[in-house]
Amino acid sequence: MHLISSLIFLGLTSFCLTDSHIVKQTIEELAAIRECSAELGVHCNVKSVIRYIRTEYPFQDKEKSKEFISCVLIKIGILTADGMFQSQNTIDYLANILDVQTRSQIVNHCITEEGDTIADKGYNYHECLVAEMKNFLL
Repeated sequence: MHLISSLIFLGLTSFCLTDSHIVKQTIEELAAIRECSAELGVHCNVKSVIRYIRTEYPFQDKEKSKEFISCVLIKIGILTADGMFQSQNTIDYLANILDVQTRSQIVNHCITEEGDTIADKGYNYHECLVAEMKNFLL
């Protein structure tokens, strides 16, 4: 399961909770998806997000998928527009999923991910986070 889809899925299923942090995070995720969809000229709705949980890329075009993932990471504050990772933001973002020591360990490992473009870098970081999280969640 991919990080963004995991976060969105957890956020959507937790929406009814009264925890304002979870509600705020879910609203930010949905807004980021909507904004990135519009910016990239792709249609993405909740159905697409659910499909993304089950597939490697949210869209058939791999490059468009990388751009979308990086766009969402930028919008939610995990990646800057110039390709710098905000490790503390990622650690905070995963607060409802893993303990702080595990989050820090995963993020510090994945923050070294590189790529030829910001889209590649964001996608590689995302893939690293997903792979590392699987080790702790499964």
